[in-house]
Amino acid sequence: MSGKARIAHLAGPVEYGPAMHPDTNWEDDVALRRLQAYRTWMESRSIGDPELIGYCGDWVPKHIPVILDRWMTLPQPPTAVFCANDALALALMTEALQRGLRVPEDLSLVGVDNSTEAYDAVVPLTTIEVPVEAIGREAVRVLLNLLHGAPLEECQSVVAGSMIVLQESTGPVAAAGPSK
Repeated sequence: MSGKARIAHLAGPVEYGPAMHPDTNWEDDVALRRLQAYRTWMESRSIGDPELIGYCGDWVPKHIPVILDRWMTLPQPPTAVFCANDALALALMTEALQRGLRVPEDLSLVGVDNSTEAYDAVVPLTTIEVPVEAIGREAVRVLLNLLHGAPLEECQSVVAGSMIVLQESTGPVAAAGPSK
């Protein structure tokens, strides 16, 4: 696949989408925030396309074949996919490889979680490391302070942000922008 970058998003449980069964319609705050961040980033660069969002319906990758079918029949299929977590990214990678797509040459993939499985994949997965342990420690510290009577304004906290762990599932960056 050549041309400009077309970045899709494989969403977790956020809302009803074309590949979902109506019984799986529920929302998850983490998945929703990741989808909103994707949309904001894409729209701020005038490259947003609602056709590039795949709704899995939950954190289980059962709808990936249908979503990939839809994406690959678009006039301009995605060249990269930001997945809401590593499990979805790894399932998408498996499906893409089974169909003869090359990762990252045809489809670059990025997950979120920095799971052990990301390193052990056929093509090691580029992933976003979320400092879950630090967040948990800070949440417990804040909760204990609140339980001991500290005022709410003294219990606010900031935890260092996420970082990208570059591996082999992402190729060179192509210029992103409106197609000509």
